[in-house]
Amino acid sequence: MDYKTFLFTYNFDGAKWDLPIKAKSPEEARARLNRVLYAEYSGELMASIPVVPSFAHRLIAFITRLVRSRH
Repeated sequence: MDYKTFLFTYNFDGAKWDLPIKAKSPEEARARLNRVLYAEYSGELMASIPVVPSFAHRLIAFITRLVRSRH
């Protein structure tokens, strides 16, 4: 099952903010949200670089899925 991004909205300093949480279901997202209070600071995100799979990567993934489906 793929992870989806669920949004939670909260108010802070007179503005509304959205908090995206990746999870398999809304219930799992709420459970993850409940754990945020216990999160530890690990740094600042400086950049986000999208990665596009190369043709070779997609071909290998396709062959892998094909081989697994035959077993």
